[in-house]
Amino acid sequence: MNLSNNFKASQRVSVGIVCLLLCIFACPSNAAVVPPLLCKHQVGDQKLHHNIILPHHRGGDFTGIVIRTPTPDGYAKLDNQRLALAANSLTSVIVQYTRGNKPSEGEYDLLGSLKENTTPFLDYLKQHVWYNGQLFSLGEFLQGTASFLTAETVPCLGGQMVWFASPKMYPVMFQNGVFRKQLAQFAMNRQDLKPLEGVSDISLSNSTFWAKRSAMNPEKVSAPTVFVAGWFSPMVQQMLDAYQDYTQKSDEKTRPWHKIIIGPWQYGATNAERINTTQQGELNFPDNMTKIYSKSIEDFMLDWVESRVLYRSDTFDKLFYPVTYYLMGPGSQNKVGNRWYQSNTWPPPSTPTKMFLHKDGNISKDAPTEADASKTYDYDPKDPAPSIGGRHVVLKTGPRDQAELEKRKDVLVFTTAALTEPLYVVGKVRATLWVSSDAKDTDFSVKLTDVYPDGSSIALLDGIMRLRHHKSTEKEDFVTPNTPVEIELDMSSTAMVFDKGHKLRIIISSSDSPAFLPNPNTGAAFSFTPENPVVAKNTVYFAKDKPSFITLPVVASDFYTSYKRDDKLPTPSWKPGGKTDQCRLPKEGTTGPCLYEADYREFEAEPNQDAGAETIEVPEKTQQETERDKAACACDGTDPVSWSVFALLILLGLPRKRKEEK
Repeated sequence: MNLSNNFKASQRVSVGIVCLLLCIFACPSNAAVVPPLLCKHQVGDQKLHHNIILPHHRGGDFTGIVIRTPTPDGYAKLDNQRLALAANSLTSVIVQYTRGNKPSEGEYDLLGSLKENTTPFLDYLKQHVWYNGQLFSLGEFLQGTASFLTAETVPCLGGQMVWFASPKMYPVMFQNGVFRKQLAQFAMNRQDLKPLEGVSDISLSNSTFWAKRSAMNPEKVSAPTVFVAGWFSPMVQQMLDAYQDYTQKSDEKTRPWHKIIIGPWQYGATNAERINTTQQGELNFPDNMTKIYSKSIEDFMLDWVESRVLYRSDTFDKLFYPVTYYLMGPGSQNKVGNRWYQSNTWPPPSTPTKMFLHKDGNISKDAPTEADASKTYDYDPKDPAPSIGGRHVVLKTGPRDQAELEKRKDVLVFTTAALTEPLYVVGKVRATLWVSSDAKDTDFSVKLTDVYPDGSSIALLDGIMRLRHHKSTEKEDFVTPNTPVEIELDMSSTAMVFDKGHKLRIIISSSDSPAFLPNPNTGAAFSFTPENPVVAKNTVYFAKDKPSFITLPVVASDFYTSYKRDDKLPTPSWKPGGKTDQCRLPKEGTTGPCLYEADYREFEAEPNQDAGAETIEVPEKTQQETERDKAACACDGTDPVSWSVFALLILLGLPRKRKEEK
């Protein structure tokens, strides 16, 4: 698979957040198309690059929205496509390329220097006459991780919106010790893994390497946060955990203002190709899934900025409860699930229900009674079980039929009887297995599927574990070959109704490739390029004293059939908003648009044509220039959109709905 091509396609998702935000505000009545200022500021002996997008009328000061991107060349198209869209008349947008990301200087370190660069960055903003002291953060995936890190190091951050991200880098790259090779290559936009190589304890979650790249102190957060996740995104559990941490440990006055929204989406819902289609994987949901609760993605972003950034509306907080989630059903043809729900807390009340696996391939609530029952299969790292759908970002993701996987000899399959009534599973699912292996080390993988009456087996959840990490990801604890041991796999959370007539299925194997790097079974130290793999005989037990089972959070059906949203939203005495003096210098201490270096590019300039390194004041627009800008922005709804902007928006797949200015 060509990862660079995959990145180019997925890059539209990341750039889409910026462009969507800018497009929403591109055409108020007094707006015009304005080229971004290209600036650099000094951090030690190196300079970090920024695209700073200011309103046309640069007199006055503006709230800043920052996107800190750790992906090499992640926003080059902002220059190369001459993205000349003006921000709202009261908002500036700052895109920062973190260290080592072209055109910033330094060696690429995958967010490793972001924390230490935050204070110099804030000092840099304070010195600008256009910055009013109020800063907000926005980001998806690794940009979202950068936002989490920023929220812990910027005490005056007014708020953040984070999409499909984890505050900790380790669970993005490793799942229970198993390396997500393709996700890592995608995240860094490179085939090689040079930024990760040479770290001896890279596979341990408590290594210094990961600590520098993790936000681990929610008590330092004072920024109201909006989390947006998808049930088929690999980071959904990390976002749920972060939301719980924020509501329990962040600044007390901020806690009631955090919100989480989870839709039935795969990774990348900010791309219209994902959120504006009912097709997710091989499931076809009703039309309501193309909305965020009742909002289009454009209106959702607009309401957040109007309410949380500019404080000109309370629409966002009136509509969205602390928790908004989509309860999925089996597809558009069924009559259960497939609706949005809201509440003040997560998860809803449920009963932990054990479903036991039996040697004959059945799953039931009855515990096994056999004194000795097990199944053994051969796992060959040279012929691993393939990744078919799942919570990934590079491969064909989402809910997909596992029929081909289930035919393999190295896969165990267990199925319930057909359900006599709908089963509501909402919350975290866990798998507890008794296992052994004749190898020094191996992996175990588990999938939960929804089996339709026609026999299709659609995967909804999955989990995987490296056996040496069965106790902890902070250390290695090898098991004795051929000795049974109990392991517990976190299969993440979901909100799903298994319909009447459907079945639940569990699929067990020892690999999920190429999403995860196969275990060579040798017990050798972790390597990105393992050598000399051997075949392992792996065993799963179903005996009376060694039961294997899954634990489902089952919600009573009448909870949803008679569902009533919480009576009212929280009514905190404190409300976010206002400028923060500690985050700005006095007016007399500020200067012009850029510091250290500035590069102003005319709208018709070629992509790499510079106008010099001097700070250039923007001249007053002539009537001709104003008309040109108006046409490029299509503010009156009739003039043609400039080809450069039009091509970019088509490329991004982000159609913009016209909004009348209030």
